[in-house]
Amino acid sequence: KTVNSLGHSYLRLRKFSLSEDIYNRGLNFSKKRLKDIKYTALSFRALAMVEIEREEFKLARKYYYKALDIYKKRFKKGSREFIEIDSCFAYLEKKRGDIDLAEKLYKKVILSYKSLNRKEPLVYNLDIIDSLNRLANLYLLNREKSHVEAEIKLFEAISLAKKVKEIESKEVNRLLVESYNSLAYLALLENNEQSAWNYYKKANDLK
Repeated sequence: KTVNSLGHSYLRLRKFSLSEDIYNRGLNFSKKRLKDIKYTALSFRALAMVEIEREEFKLARKYYYKALDIYKKRFKKGSREFIEIDSCFAYLEKKRGDIDLAEKLYKKVILSYKSLNRKEPLVYNLDIIDSLNRLANLYLLNREKSHVEAEIKLFEAISLAKKVKEIESKEVNRLLVESYNSLAYLALLENNEQSAWNYYKKANDLK
């Protein structure tokens, strides 16, 4: 975890070579020292993120498939890990510019989490909220998509957030801030400054 945190910090600073080096150290450590192969999969996913930021999408996809191969050996199909990989591929396609495929994958992710939620009510609400925010932001980036579609997803995210347990309130607040900020941006696109102001205020009140 410490290695991945350091690698993520370098990635945020856009120091890609340093980030890649740290993640490769984590990969080697997980292969040699850790019995649970899921950590090896996480290292492959982290390396994929580096390549996405470098716009080396083929290599990023290769790393994601390596992680997926591990999940196939370790987890049942339809588990959280498989859904997370779909979300990773959705983000890759978004960065690659294939908005239609990214949309299709994010919708699949949301439906998959909702399916798990039917077995364990509310457990996956945070994951659904995060995915709804990502899908809404995808709509905001795509001029061909209706703003109404983005608005519907954001209000659904806010509605779900209100159902989440108190113990998860900190994470809920972070996701709510994202939803309100996106609604504010949407209002500005429609030249509705008063609504934008109100949404930004709601977001700031949660910080």
